[in-house]
Amino acid sequence: MSGTGREIVRQGNLVQSILPDQRVVLFETRNAVSPLVSALPSNRAELELHYEIALGGRARVADRATQVLEIKPLDGFRYGYKLWLDRETAMPLQSQLVDEQGGVVEQIMFTEIEVPADIPPGDLEPTIDTTGFAALRAAESQTLAAQVSWRAIELPGGFRLSVRTTSPMAGSDTPVDHLVYSDGLATVSVFIESLRTQSEVAEGFSNVGSTNAYTITLSGRKVTAIGEVPRETVRTIATSLVPE
Repeated sequence: MSGTGREIVRQGNLVQSILPDQRVVLFETRNAVSPLVSALPSNRAELELHYEIALGGRARVADRATQVLEIKPLDGFRYGYKLWLDRETAMPLQSQLVDEQGGVVEQIMFTEIEVPADIPPGDLEPTIDTTGFAALRAAESQTLAAQVSWRAIELPGGFRLSVRTTSPMAGSDTPVDHLVYSDGLATVSVFIESLRTQSEVAEGFSNVGSTNAYTITLSGRKVTAIGEVPRETVRTIATSLVPE
């Protein structure tokens, strides 16, 4: 399954989430349960502090039976999700990204889909080249906070540091610090450029589709926070960053 440039590959109980925009491969272990149960967030207790999660009614999408899963945001710092999950495979045949008022920010829908009885093993291999990506296991993310040289001192409720990496910028040998903050569903990437970088990125807000970004200069370094979240979320995280 892929979306927004991401790819998820599951082999047995091992789930490999490839995040090319963050240059990260996250490995998780999930027990074999029914498809609909496996589609529900595993950290539901924590998410329910910031989202309302409920199963809705049934509907047909692409001529297949689906179960509706609604994840509504409880504040303006994150988007919600409405998913029409195929009842046999739990594949989202239709998805909506929604704001706090229930307005649709983005929608994706299958109009036709074919699920073959047999799939060649080669088709289950990742299609994204992960050379140079950081490989993390879910349990490792909690140890990364102590390694970061910058930190956000004001975070929207539920957001925590999950990833810290340093890697060269595209087309340059100059490294950039990369932080990832997540509430378990929404993710914000923060890029802190080197003092040696002559960045041409304009300050302030920018966006592409449902993805918002905010750029500011802090301690002489260009900082950009970007994610599929409301504008206020990226602004809040970017402006609260301080060097340690």
